[in-house]
Amino acid sequence: HEITINRQDTGYQVHLADGFVSMDRDFELAWQPVPSALPQAAVFTEVVDGETYALAMVMPPQEKGAGPELTREVVFIIDVSGSMSGKSIAQARAALRMAIGTLKREDRFNIIKFSDNATALFSTARLADGAYLQDAGRFIDRLKADGGTEMLPAIQAALRNQPTMARDEMRQVIFITDGSVGNEDKLFQFIHDHLGESRLFTVGIGSAPNSYFMRKAAQFGRGSFTYIGQQSEVQSKMTELFTQLEGPQLRDVTVNWPGTAETYPVTVPDLYSGQPLVITAKLGGPGGALSITGNSAERFWSQSLPLPDQGATPLNYVTGVATLWAREQLGALNDIIIRQGESEPLRRLMIDVALTHRLVSRYTSFVAVDRTPVRPAGEALGKRSVPNALPQSSTILEYPQTATPAVKKFLFGIVSLMLAFQLWWLRRRDLKRTGLHA
Repeated sequence: HEITINRQDTGYQVHLADGFVSMDRDFELAWQPVPSALPQAAVFTEVVDGETYALAMVMPPQEKGAGPELTREVVFIIDVSGSMSGKSIAQARAALRMAIGTLKREDRFNIIKFSDNATALFSTARLADGAYLQDAGRFIDRLKADGGTEMLPAIQAALRNQPTMARDEMRQVIFITDGSVGNEDKLFQFIHDHLGESRLFTVGIGSAPNSYFMRKAAQFGRGSFTYIGQQSEVQSKMTELFTQLEGPQLRDVTVNWPGTAETYPVTVPDLYSGQPLVITAKLGGPGGALSITGNSAERFWSQSLPLPDQGATPLNYVTGVATLWAREQLGALNDIIIRQGESEPLRRLMIDVALTHRLVSRYTSFVAVDRTPVRPAGEALGKRSVPNALPQSSTILEYPQTATPAVKKFLFGIVSLMLAFQLWWLRRRDLKRTGLHA
């Protein structure tokens, strides 16, 4: 999207240059922090209804430390279902070729494609060298989008029977898809239960990927989400991703809040290149200093940031921090429901949080109220269908969600009806020949 940027004393105003536009793709605002050789942290606060909320952001350095690189086993999962037709499958093939090209000779790799079912290139991971790379190139060239969307078998193939990793090795699963799936909860549960030593990184392809699924899958997989909206972005975005995957900037990140605080995410992930960490909190008790620590490839890193006392004037006041915290809490409660199932206390808590902060959840929705003048008495009501906008560059009207594509289901139904009619006709003919009547 083309934008206009106006700098003001308190920050920036960003507007769409073309005014109102069709919501057929995501709006993405990219920005960069001030260059630094070390990670940098900042904290922002907001007071809502007497409660103080905080957002801590840890930004990675612009240049990685010269620490030792780890040998990797990388498993690529590529979506070739019908919803990936058109530009999406072309972007996916380009992303996969780019990814294979970044592997070192001592790395091991495998490719799993899926639609109605999952198929692996190799029975086990192979060295990224010689004939194996040629096999991968031919495998990628033959990828075509067709069929239904069954993600679970592909994820099972990637996460089950994992090899034991040495201390100088790491296992990464790269999942390239548009996320067109309807059974997210089941997939999240499997990732949570079977992640093991792997880290799951999702790559969203196309103009309208299922961002909820992609982000949550990466969260459960202790990885990150990368979005590729245009084919021209494949090289830059995949280069950023694999620069990130070569090694975390900070490991074992710990965030220590003064007093009592309800924080999200509960488990703080590692800090990777190009992916700032964002931690939200609802503060309680006296103020003090927030301490953030972690281990880089070369040294122990720490930074302290001041926090206001409860009810005092906020520091670095930013509107929306409370909403971000509430959204993270709803996500955490939803994760509990995914693992343990629904319960009345969880339902009540989610409703209270959603209504307080005016958010959509699995139990709450937005309601549109018509403020136009009252319809004249006796005037009949009318109705008409309002078409939904297709995602930009989409070539199909309906996404198949099961292992059998919609077109195949229709043809199968027609054939079944024809066979049933033929059997009925043959039975009726035989009964007439024997003098009986149906």
